[in-house]
Amino acid sequence: MALDALWRTYADTGPAEDAPTYRAIAHSVADDPDLLAVAAAAPPATHHPNHLLAAVRFLLLGGLDHPLADAYANGEIDRAVVQFRSFVFDHRDAILDVLAHRRVQTNEVGRSAVIAPALAWVASARGPLGLLDVGTSAGLNLLVDRTRVQRIPADETGAEPAAESDVLVLPCEVTGSPPPAEPPAYHLSWRLGLDRSPIDLDDEASTRWLVSCVWIDQHDRIERLAAAIELARRFPAPVRQGDAVASLPDTIAEAPADIHLVVLTTWVAFYLDGRERLAFTEALAGAGRPVTWLSLEHPGVVDLPAPPTPREAQIVPSVLGAVSFPGDGRPPNREVLGWAHPHGRWLDWCV
Repeated sequence: MALDALWRTYADTGPAEDAPTYRAIAHSVADDPDLLAVAAAAPPATHHPNHLLAAVRFLLLGGLDHPLADAYANGEIDRAVVQFRSFVFDHRDAILDVLAHRRVQTNEVGRSAVIAPALAWVASARGPLGLLDVGTSAGLNLLVDRTRVQRIPADETGAEPAAESDVLVLPCEVTGSPPPAEPPAYHLSWRLGLDRSPIDLDDEASTRWLVSCVWIDQHDRIERLAAAIELARRFPAPVRQGDAVASLPDTIAEAPADIHLVVLTTWVAFYLDGRERLAFTEALAGAGRPVTWLSLEHPGVVDLPAPPTPREAQIVPSVLGAVSFPGDGRPPNREVLGWAHPHGRWLDWCV
């Protein structure tokens, strides 16, 4: 897809719901050949708009003085559009340096509100589980069993996420069929995160990058991320460096044989190209053991049956799916579990 079309599509279908500043900036970039030229100068893997937006935010949070910071802080959308352009040209080399070394890592812990019932659904048929989170970033969703989902009826206003002793409470509007209960309905007896560039929560720059990947208007996500980071520092989950495709077979082989392994991707397969997605699937099929691929991805990214019609939403919803590989060469079983907001704000369960 041409860069201008990519930015325009992003503006129309990405941060449309509750990130109006980035939506306005994206429309502006789509119509600005000079800004598009800067984006084109970055590595192709970073051409998705999230990367440039995050790189700018990363430099601002690092202390660069520019009027864009005030525009962001005060929610001045029109001013932010103008100052974003100014910032990109003032700090072009610094931005390209960031993009040469970092990839988007939206380790959105709100997705645990959707992951939890899906894990309970798998456990109801499979028993004790192990969780391998591919593209884990800082490993925040590896603590899914330390979250409590506060189910909000569709006609009520969602509550703010809150810390509750050693648990993170996540509000989630639930519609459709009642989903399975969360913990203690499942038990994770093994867990591991795999990421090409794992986030060290004790490293200031790495943690700043994680924050930078959150859309600028979404203060609730920023607060939720801060609470999740604190929880992860108290209860660190094992995370290691590795490639989502090349490292997958050896990593799967480490999981204990007496558990059912769930391989989780949340908006990770979206960033793999067609060849990489095929290799990822082949690694799961060839694991030599039963494996369930639990995915929360953009529609069409994972080979799943046609899902039911999604609810009306300003943002394109994600498909929550399960592909179960029997481990003996037989074809996998593919099921759609529901539709969900990409950041876990709501879940429409359908099984």
